[in-house]
Order: sequence, then C-alpha cells, then structure tokens
Amino acid sequence: MDTNVASLVPSATEDLTNSLPVNWTLYQNYPNPFNSSTTIEFDVPEVVGKVPRLAVQIFDLLGRKVITIEKGNYDAGMRYRVVWDGRNEAGEHVASGVYFYRLLAGDYVSTKKMVLLK
Repeated sequence: MDTNVASLVPSATEDLTNSLPVNWTLYQNYPNPFNSSTTIEFDVPEVVGKVPRLAVQIFDLLGRKVITIEKGNYDAGMRYRVVWDGRNEAGEHVASGVYFYRLLAGDYVSTKKMVLLK
C-alpha cells in the first residue's frame, strides 16, 4: 500500500472562498519529531497561465536525497498533504536522525527540518 499519496485537506470550519492560497507555502510537518510516519502540508496558489508542477523531496543531514515522495501537477488554489513513512527510494526504513524536506515548484523552493525517532 502506497502511503505517499497527496490528498486534499478540506476545511470544515472556514469559508473556502476567503481562504484560497495566494502564495506557495510549505508548512511544518506533524508530528515532529515522529516515529513511523509524518504529514507534510503545502499550499498551491493560483498561477496565471501555468499548471502548478511541484515535487516534495526528503534529504538526510548530509544533503543526500532520500526519496521524492510526491511530484506532479496540482490544481491551483488548494492545500495538499503528503505522508512520509520513513522509507527511502528502495523501500527501506531510514535511520533515526534529522532530515530535511523540500518543496520545489518553479522558482519557489522552501525547506524545513524534521526529526525521526525510533
């Protein structure tokens, strides 16, 4: 079962017409620190004349890419979430430690830190 699937995060308590994203935003993962899996959320704003294409990547403390957990085209004006299960590209569990996750979308790049504890 692939747990690295992006999904919409609906907001039941807000009027969505007033909360559409206007900027690219990468949020802090939760939980952090995490044990078995963590959730990463990001906003995709309206991009005039372009289809928003992005990638979410995980790197170790030495800057080596561990995995690309999501890449593709996304509908603009939405918030998405992906789940990382602590595995690398080969499907192996990675060691405890500090990792970085990065959102790449055209000229926008944002990186945040997370901690995996086993």
